Amino acid sequence: MKTNLTAVNDILRRVGKPPVSALDTNGGSTHAHAERFLEDANRDVQKRGWQWNSKYNITASPDNSSNIVVSTLEGGAEIFNVDTYGTDTNKNVTRQGNNLFDLDNNTATFTGDLKLQYSYLLTFPNVPDAFQDWIIAKAALEFSYSVYPDQARVARLQNEVQMAEVHAKRAEMRAADVQVLDTAALMQVRGRPRTPDRSVY
Repeated sequence: MKTNLTAVNDILRRVGKPPVSALDTNGGSTHAHAERFLEDANRDVQKRGWQWNSKYNITASPDNSSNIVVSTLEGGAEIFNVDTYGTDTNKNVTRQGNNLFDLDNNTATFTGDLKLQYSYLLTFPNVPDAFQDWIIAKAALEFSYSVYPDQARVARLQNEVQMAEVHAKRAEMRAADVQVLDTAALMQVRGRPRTPDRSVY
């Protein structure tokens, strides 16, 4: 797994700049600029929600004000795509600011626990390797667009982003144990299920 520093140096290398020995987070240097592109790309990829940054069947309890506060769900990490889960799937909630809102009853107060699913933001070093490569390639492309818009370099980086995305999604499918033949779309293509003797039931 890569650290933020190695990722920033990977970005700098892709645009023809020398490596640095330390980060300049919140600074005004070129590598500080590259680090901000890394953070943006990391968030953009993760907010789509993946097997490795999602949780399911989480019990959320109202606080003393009867609110379910989203930011407390994952120790302060940024939360994406929060929704009800399991026995509470049919409850219609949305996020308003930092609280959940009950759309069925037009209220932000809850009288009991709620089962939730959500994705959340991991720090870059905790992201799986294939996704780190995608994030770095994406950050390098955006960084190049912004700072060094050489057409040949941008075209090369675009190809790298596409290949990295393919590898990341392939790794996601392996980790999530996705069985393509069991998806709803493939069941429609296959038609009705058959018995072992191939007769339709």
